[in-house]
Formats: sequence, C-alpha cells, structure tokens
Amino acid sequence: MAHAEHPITWAATPRGRLRAVARETCGRTAERGQSIAEFALILPFLLILVLGAVDYSRVYYQDVQVLHAARNGAAFASASTTNAANHTGIHDAALDGVTLPATPAVNDALVGDSSGGQSVQVSVQSQYGTLIAWPGLPHSITLKHTVEAKVLQ
Repeated sequence: MAHAEHPITWAATPRGRLRAVARETCGRTAERGQSIAEFALILPFLLILVLGAVDYSRVYYQDVQVLHAARNGAAFASASTTNAANHTGIHDAALDGVTLPATPAVNDALVGDSSGGQSVQVSVQSQYGTLIAWPGLPHSITLKHTVEAKVLQ
C-alpha cells in the first residue's frame, strides 16, 4: 500500500507504468498546441503595437531635439547685440549638442519688443519620416519650434 498516495495508478509491469504516464501527459501536449496557435494569432497585433510605440518615441525624441536647438540658438543670440546679428553663430549654437538625422533649417530674426528693446526669434524646422507608412497617417511630419528671447544690451 505504499503506492496508494501516488496520483499515477501503478501497474504490475514496467510497460503498464509507462502507459499510465503517457495517459496523464497526453492532455498537456494539446494545451501546448493551443497556446502556440493563440500566440500566432495575437503576434501581429503585438508587433504593430511595439512598432507604433517605437515610432511615437522617435518622433517625440526628435521634437524635443528641435526644441532644444531653438532654445540653444536663442540663448546664444540673446547674450548680446553682436551675437544677435551673427547668423552663422546662431546656426552653429542651435545645432551644438543636438542629434538629428538630417540638418534642420535654422532661421533667426531681430524684432522690436513693446519695451523699446530688441528680441530675437530663432526657429528650427526638421522633417521626420516614420519607420512604417501607417495607414491614414502622413509618412513625413514637419517639426518646428520657435523661441523668442530678449537681447541683452
């Protein structure tokens, strides 16, 4: 009676014991096949979700880089009237430390403000291309930021 606690019914011969084990594990292989089929059905949706998240992350990162470029250019230009007139310096300062896939367009302009002083506007524009041509969404997106700063005399 030592074997009565074991869930497998013990047969008198080793061959009978193998049959009992085979009967018990037979249902598990069917469950594995069902799991694989379900995973194969859900996999395309998971891939679309992951690729969408990657594409959104890339556009967000590039948008933040464009904003930082505009801020860097405005910070350089606002330091003095000499810097505000230095278009090459503003362009170089805007792109310093910014990683973008293509060189963006950097434009700057001096404008008068209400207090009689001068302000500088620096705008940076870059194109973003998605990894995948998503249905219903544009493949190319224009990212543009403009920063205005008062020029210190």
